[in-house]
Amino acid sequence: MKKIQIALWVFIILIGINSIGFTESVIETNPVKMAFKLIFYLIIFILIILLSLYGTKLIAKNYKGVAGSRYIKVIDQLSLNSNTIISVVKINGKIYILSVSSNSTHIIDVINEEEFTVMEEADFDTYLNKYWKDSKLGYNKIHNKAKKFVTRFYNSKDKEDE
Repeated sequence: MKKIQIALWVFIILIGINSIGFTESVIETNPVKMAFKLIFYLIIFILIILLSLYGTKLIAKNYKGVAGSRYIKVIDQLSLNSNTIISVVKINGKIYILSVSSNSTHIIDVINEEEFTVMEEADFDTYLNKYWKDSKLGYNKIHNKAKKFVTRFYNSKDKEDE
């Protein structure tokens, strides 16, 4: 291990010494040429990043087909601790609720697909509006107080306005 570290440091030092000797002949004095080089390198950099993004999306899309299954669909998972996961899995028209640990898998319950209801995901505004309407404070009271507070600043007149 020590020999590899020494070889790596010698390699880095040799590269540094080598680049110092050639720097005098590489210096560009034409600012237009330097600007074009900078723009060219930036374009190449952006293209490489875009290609890597699209490449990873393509790999992820193709991997999903390889890793997934036509007959088994994982509906939801909940991690109870580092070793135990509760999974809801759809297999062949039935819903299985499984307890999966590092050593074993147990079937907790089997439900027909028609009996199993999946909760629709609603957006945050829907939950917030439901909470405000159901709360004792009342949405309208808080809304009116906030509106009065805000309009007090907008309706205030300066000496110049009067």
